[in-house]
Amino acid sequence: MTAFLLLHLSVVVHYVIRQRSRNWWAHLIAPVVGFAVLVAVVYNQNVHAQWVGGIWLAVGLIVLGITYAVGRKPVLPTEVK
Repeated sequence: MTAFLLLHLSVVVHYVIRQRSRNWWAHLIAPVVGFAVLVAVVYNQNVHAQWVGGIWLAVGLIVLGITYAVGRKPVLPTEVK
């Protein structure tokens, strides 16, 4: 669930903030609604599931930090095929 929360957030950041998209439905409204639904799901999950999700997110951030620290910045494709 934490990954999907971040996915919805990244859609808004990428399309609305960086690319200044005016497709409000696809790039702002739908991801915000999806984010809100997922927040409700995560909030109502079992506490153990919340902990596992938080730990999984922390591990991912640590791996990303190590990747940057050793000089291997992740590269995303610039064009969609």
